[in-house]
Amino acid sequence: MTKAEKVKAILDQRGKVQTEIAEVNKNGTELQAIVIGTGEIRATVYPDIWEEVPEEEIADEIEKISLEEVLNLDTKRVKDWEEGKKHCRVVARPVTNDGAVTMPFLDIELYVQIRFNETHSTKVNEQILEQYGITKEQLFVDANNAQVYTVEKLADRIKRLSKECGEEFPDFGFDEVPLLYISNEDGFNGAGAIYNQSAWEMIAHVLGKDIYILPSSIHELIVHPVDKDIELQMLREMVKTINGDMSPEEFLSDSVYIYKKDKRTIEIA
Repeated sequence: MTKAEKVKAILDQRGKVQTEIAEVNKNGTELQAIVIGTGEIRATVYPDIWEEVPEEEIADEIEKISLEEVLNLDTKRVKDWEEGKKHCRVVARPVTNDGAVTMPFLDIELYVQIRFNETHSTKVNEQILEQYGITKEQLFVDANNAQVYTVEKLADRIKRLSKECGEEFPDFGFDEVPLLYISNEDGFNGAGAIYNQSAWEMIAHVLGKDIYILPSSIHELIVHPVDKDIELQMLREMVKTINGDMSPEEFLSDSVYIYKKDKRTIEIA
């Protein structure tokens, strides 16, 4: 039995939660998911991602999810775009085929996610887009305009997170390297910032030069000013090293991108 099947067997034996198993393509990776409940919008859990967590504990966590909350989510957000765009985000990922409405972007793609709360969300698919009564182009323009992104020095971010965790700041020499971190407000699925032209215009204007964009995951991007002293190959190797330690569902790309200030365009470097 797979891990998902073992968890479902435990849940079925307990008889408190109705579930089913589904094969889901998550960021280009095929995973078995446990889908909870029977409503129009249902929560999904991926046991394979919780590699070190015993099946009994995963079943406990699933039972903690309020079925009443899942079944009573504000479905207006997937029927009325005026409401939906207040709770949307643009998400970047590798090219995938899972039924979501997507926008090709260089060697990756973008989709629009509608959030219900901190744990529940859904991708906009053709059915939802039809209910919205808008075009795909308008979907992405409006979703992009609704985004708020955070930009900070990478060294400052690492120091802050180290302090919050009660750990000593590791000296990687980041204070001497002009690296910037960009993501959305909660740092989750924030690499969709790559689609935000205004963000790159602002950063390039402040730095006064072209910029390299490093996709460190689907959650954030790292920015490095283009400089004659920085070798592009070194940046490519840096991205591949980071990706080598990353779970497949968080991988975005091995490419390094460049924003050209005068042309106002992003290309693969």
